[in-house]
Amino acid sequence: MRDTIIFSGASHTFGLGLEWELDPELNSEEYLQKGIHIPIPRLPHYQNYWKEYRWPSLVSNETNYNQFNIHDEENKKKYEFNIGGNAVETIWYLVKSEKFLESLLLKTKYIILEVGGNVRWYDKKLHGGPEGYKYPNTILEMIDLINNPKSDGRIVAKTLDWINNIDPIAYMLELENKIEYLQKKYSDIHFLILVWQSNILTKNIIPTKNIIPIVENGISYKNVNEFLQKEKIQVWHKAKAFNGNYKYNVVEEHASIEGHRRVANMVIEHIKKLENEQK
Repeated sequence: MRDTIIFSGASHTFGLGLEWELDPELNSEEYLQKGIHIPIPRLPHYQNYWKEYRWPSLVSNETNYNQFNIHDEENKKKYEFNIGGNAVETIWYLVKSEKFLESLLLKTKYIILEVGGNVRWYDKKLHGGPEGYKYPNTILEMIDLINNPKSDGRIVAKTLDWINNIDPIAYMLELENKIEYLQKKYSDIHFLILVWQSNILTKNIIPTKNIIPIVENGISYKNVNEFLQKEKIQVWHKAKAFNGNYKYNVVEEHASIEGHRRVANMVIEHIKKLENEQK
């Protein structure tokens, strides 16, 4: 019986940012008056907020599927896989370890990929090595590393080298080729695409029915990020830290609690539509 959904993505899929609305310390005057510099350390108990309020949890709870979220530490330890630079790369690394995953894949009905046009850096030897935590993934993290005078010069040099040599078009095409391969290899699993930022799909390799529409009350949006911005349901629209007399370096643009709820509704509606068509 296929009773599981695998969720693979980036920070939106594991729920980053929800702590700003939910954690008592991050909402205390003592903390906020000191000023906020993002990114902040991700404390272990933040995972409790993410797991309860993120859109994958809401989708799984309401569709009665088991959730396998690639970001959860217990899953990474059990199945011995690495988190890649994006949703597709992570699934790619994950299925390379099929001897560990055979039982999981046999009971998987959907794999939902949170995708976007952002280029992320992931090098298995560097990020997957003992010092992997020192290496940045996102552009914001790279800028923060480069501008920090205390940064390790070796890592700054490798970061600058990657920036100088990356080909964004080749990067996106490689992702699409991997999606195409995975669809063919696992034809019994439905691969669904949730376009969070810009649409990377240029080869038309994904059937329209597998792309989750970003539609609410009859209004369509290009992607989830546009929806969150226009509806003002990002964390910085809701959290105390960004709506008072407090200093911060950047706004927190991840989905708010309400944002996760409304995105989950779109995914749930799409899954129910697909399952009604299969009856």
